[in-house]
Amino acid sequence: MSESTLKTVNVSEKGQIAIPREIRILLGIKKGDRLVLTAKNEKILIQKATSITKQMESDFEPLTKL
Repeated sequence: MSESTLKTVNVSEKGQIAIPREIRILLGIKKGDRLVLTAKNEKILIQKATSITKQMESDFEPLTKL
């Protein structure tokens, strides 16, 4: 996916944010999905846990052929 969508959200008193509907639809995020948050260089990357698993499988696939 090479699309880029920029949205601004507010942090609640409890430190919570809501992912805008447009982004949830774009990424296929549904109620109950597990997300992985990575903080680096003053940025937060949010990914679906399933996408991380698929990426790891892809990264390590060549090692299974050794």
